[in-house]
Amino acid sequence: HLFQENVAVVRKLGFPEVIMPDESRNDLYITLEGGDFQQGSKTSEKNIESTLEVVSEDGEIMRHCMCPGEGEGFVDQYKSLILYHNNSPKWNETIKLVIPINLFYSCHLRFTFRHRPTNPSGPGKNEKHGYSLAFVKLMNLDGTTLQDTRHDLIVYSVRSEKVKLKDAAYLRCRFLRDETVGKTMSDLPSGMQVSTKEAFTISTLVCSTKLTHNVDLLGLLKWRNEPKKLENNLRALMKVGGEEIVKFLQDTFDALFAILDEHTDIYGHLVFEAIVYIIGLLSDRKYHHFRPVLESYIDKLFSNATANLKLLKFLRQQVDRADEQYQAASLLKTMRALEYIFRFVVRSRILFDKATRGRGLQEFKHAVFTFFHSFNAMMLLNSDEKDFITPIQAAALQHFPSTFQDLLQVMDVPELSKVVVDFIECIPTHRMTRFKMLSIRFIVSNNLFRNPDARKILMPMVVEQLDARLSRANRLGPREELTQCVEILSEMLTTFQSKDVGSTRDNVTVIVHCLLKTLLKTVGVIER
Repeated sequence: HLFQENVAVVRKLGFPEVIMPDESRNDLYITLEGGDFQQGSKTSEKNIESTLEVVSEDGEIMRHCMCPGEGEGFVDQYKSLILYHNNSPKWNETIKLVIPINLFYSCHLRFTFRHRPTNPSGPGKNEKHGYSLAFVKLMNLDGTTLQDTRHDLIVYSVRSEKVKLKDAAYLRCRFLRDETVGKTMSDLPSGMQVSTKEAFTISTLVCSTKLTHNVDLLGLLKWRNEPKKLENNLRALMKVGGEEIVKFLQDTFDALFAILDEHTDIYGHLVFEAIVYIIGLLSDRKYHHFRPVLESYIDKLFSNATANLKLLKFLRQQVDRADEQYQAASLLKTMRALEYIFRFVVRSRILFDKATRGRGLQEFKHAVFTFFHSFNAMMLLNSDEKDFITPIQAAALQHFPSTFQDLLQVMDVPELSKVVVDFIECIPTHRMTRFKMLSIRFIVSNNLFRNPDARKILMPMVVEQLDARLSRANRLGPREELTQCVEILSEMLTTFQSKDVGSTRDNVTVIVHCLLKTLLKTVGVIER
């Protein structure tokens, strides 16, 4: 075997490409980069050793929280390499710290630097109190964590026995060289002074699914602490980058749906926009691999049983204002997020159904059909008069069929099939032809079309659309429309040959009676 037993498994330094909602991690990686230290009264350069400890605000050293390397046990402190006669050591040593979430807020990292004599019994053996010190707090004043970057720390010289590290009195001092907010130098503990000619640099990387660098995201996650800032926090969330949101996907959605429950009338529309914003982020190619993470959250962790009617309400309100140009950009994003909005709606309804044994079904279906009435009205808007509506209608045609699989869990097959037919037929014959045919192709390749009861309702509409497109292609010869019609026919005939789709004899009869004549004309046109 290539590997024997006891092989250490190393986690990625940073987050993996996909972070599942139930994954928990809170690792802090510290790299001791290097420093510059004074030689003092010594005739040769020093042998500098750096010692790292995790310390509470009371001065207590945290036990067993450092991992110098995978496969090694956890230790209380980490001692660096000692570079012989070198006042400017470059260590570049990385240590992993595992600190419980509840202690992260009150802890800091303390670095002490001492000269280690070559001969322990030589002249330097009594150098007990002469050393340097640096520290860094893990949390910023605004509640965010230390940024993932290089940090130039202030080095303090300690020359007195009066300085007791256990008291952690130095915590009232500044710790970053470029820090402008903090205590003045008059607050230095007795026996400590800033060593202006000494420097020490570290770099940090926080891999946490509970602690964030972003103050706007933190404001949303802790919205109950400052409810008066809720509107600002919701608006600020829609400016947070995807890198941070995908790490806190579950907590972010949990917070949004909690706000939706408690403040529907005041902030419901902003919550809905924020949900659409996050879904839109995951549609970006950069974060496309996080879509299974969202699906896993909805299927396994989402637990809001009352969100379905609220989401449908705000979705309908947006669609009802489709003729208002200032709403165009927002509505376009909503249409692109339609699949996952309905996933939330359907999952919420299923949870409510289980909790109440089917109560409120008629109210839910009324809300669904009311939305589709508004949806179809949006598709009837004349894009010649309002050109901003065209991209919205095109997005609706593209993304609506992706909702069928979820809607089948809460609607009967005939109900959904009738909704689909009404949706396609409400679009004027010669408008948005390309997108309409793409939508029809998705319909005939969908599982809904494999159901005989659905095909009984869908087939007349599909054949009518094909006949209109083929007839137009015969007269005007647009090659793209002809190609789309052939692809749809091919998809239909492939479905008819499957074993689990029931009887297809009536479906073939519809094609022969309604489409055969047009198909023969099309073949003749192609041959000529």
